[in-house]
Amino acid sequence: MFEIVNIFLIPGAYAREKGQFARKVDTLVAPIRHVSHAIKTVPDSLSGGVHKIFTKPAGQRRDLKEDARQLYADIDLEEDDNIPLRILLLLMDEIFDLRHRNLWLRRRIIVLLRQIIKTTYGDRINRKIVDYVNYMTSAEQIAEYVKLVRDSYWPSGILAEASPERKKDVKIRTRVAAKTKMFGSIPEELKRFLGSEVTMAGVCCVFDTFQYCSLNKRILYVLWEGILELLFPDNKFNNIFHKIHAKPKV
Repeated sequence: MFEIVNIFLIPGAYAREKGQFARKVDTLVAPIRHVSHAIKTVPDSLSGGVHKIFTKPAGQRRDLKEDARQLYADIDLEEDDNIPLRILLLLMDEIFDLRHRNLWLRRRIIVLLRQIIKTTYGDRINRKIVDYVNYMTSAEQIAEYVKLVRDSYWPSGILAEASPERKKDVKIRTRVAAKTKMFGSIPEELKRFLGSEVTMAGVCCVFDTFQYCSLNKRILYVLWEGILELLFPDNKFNNIFHKIHAKPKV
């Protein structure tokens, strides 16, 4: 028995020797390996989850529940249309790179996230999220956004002059201040659970995502398309945009 345990604990010994003991262990490990592979292939990424949630084609609702069952096994989702909370949890999953961690840790982290959100907003989490989104996209807020753009580019009705380029040290200080503010906005409970390194890595991931001019332009274009479709529903901008995007790029 001591010899078997010793072989099992020595690093690399199991990989080098495929004796009777190794073959017996393989019969136990193989099913677990298949289950692990199945879990990894579940399309629970942010983009895939959001796409499935909002498209909702016929016959796909049950597939969505099956895909999320492994990860959300310990979470009571109350109802099948619990969309805002799912999107928020998928976003946290993407930011902090939880997909590369074991399934148990991912479940515990998501349970903790849900508890933090519930403590902050109460039981009606989804209603709070929906109300906040509706408020940020309301006519009054859109008018405020337009006013801010107008005052920034045309102060007092006069086209603003081009601002001088900032110095390198000013840019560095601004980057540090922005990351510090983003890091400080994360709840302390989440920091303690994830660890400072993982939390800071998630903050840097979000920060670095907005440092690409092409991606920022893409976001503005998508927002502008949505605004045009909302303001002029009779002009069929949706069909026009589809035709434009369908054209082959030269």
